[in-house]
Amino acid sequence: MNKKHMLKRIWLLPLAILACKLLLASTLWHYLHQYISTELVTLLGTLWLAKLALVPLLGVLTMRLWKKSKSADGSLDAVEPIKQT
Repeated sequence: MNKKHMLKRIWLLPLAILACKLLLASTLWHYLHQYISTELVTLLGTLWLAKLALVPLLGVLTMRLWKKSKSADGSLDAVEPIKQT
């Protein structure tokens, strides 16, 4: 399997999941708009979409920071051993 095919395969599932979430958000917005004020529905939708964008971003940043903090022997630099007195 070539590299281009693997990248296409890796990105296909998250894109499909995102499309389903956006469809669900659109449906919920239409449904809630009938019962709740437009401003509140828009605020909730904006917060939900922001969460969709920020959670993966924070995950990526956390993984990059975690990988940078690992030393050559696999132990974490940020973790100090407990000193017994």
